[in-house]
Amino acid sequence: MTHARCLVVTDDGDYDRALAPFDFEGPGAEAHWDWYVLGGRYTERALVTADGTMVLQCRRAELNVEATGPCFAVLTSSGEWHENPDAWGEGLPEGKTWPETFAKLVLAESPDAILSLVDFHS
Repeated sequence: MTHARCLVVTDDGDYDRALAPFDFEGPGAEAHWDWYVLGGRYTERALVTADGTMVLQCRRAELNVEATGPCFAVLTSSGEWHENPDAWGEGLPEGKTWPETFAKLVLAESPDAILSLVDFHS
């Protein structure tokens, strides 16, 4: 069991609704967490906006992806869970890195999407 940072992308900021299908206690086969909280122990590594402000939620257009750095997982607005395979020793395809993959996932989202930084336990 461990704690990790997950970036949850929604159109309305409702990260609870987005995370519900991934609950260990739920009916979903893709369980990833048994507990989570906005920010949690990761407030010191919060999302960084274009003006350098550290926040727990912001619009995608406001995020400085490089300054924020990659989270362990991204839950996209379409409900797809992506996590760093290097953390489990599985690795990425040759020539790919998790920071690049993370940035690509985030930047593919609508500029109006709401990003929430969640501390989850699995």
